[in-house]
Amino acid sequence: METLRIVLILLACACACVIVRLYCPEYAIVLNLCIGACTLFCLLPQLRQIADMFFSFDAMGASVSSFSRLVLKIIGIAYLAQFAADTCIDCGEKALAQKVTFAARTGILVLCLPTVGTILELLFLLLDGVP
Repeated sequence: METLRIVLILLACACACVIVRLYCPEYAIVLNLCIGACTLFCLLPQLRQIADMFFSFDAMGASVSSFSRLVLKIIGIAYLAQFAADTCIDCGEKALAQKVTFAARTGILVLCLPTVGTILELLFLLLDGVP
C-alpha cells in the first residue's frame, strides 16, 4: 500500500513538472531533483529492510556474506547511476546520461570480475575431475 501511495504522489508530481516546465524550465529541473530526493527519503524504510535481509546473510558464512555485500554494492551503483542518468536526460544532456550509464556498467563489471574468476576456477577444477 505504501508503494501505491508513493507512485500516485509521483504521478501528480510528474504532472506538476510538466506544467512548470512550460512556464519556467529551470524550475522544473530543481523540482524534479527535489521530488527525487523526497522519493528516496520515503523509500528509506523499505530499503533498510532489504539491507537488513542482506546483512542477515552474514550468519550463514563468509562466502555468502561477501556475495551479499557484492550484490548490495552492485544494486547501489545501478540505482545511483539510473537516478543520475535520468536527471541528465531531464536536463537535456542525453550524451552525458549515456556516459553515466557506461561508467556504472564499467564499475559493476570491475566489481564482478573477481567473482567470475572464482567461478571459472571452480568450473575448471570440476572439469579436471571428470574423466
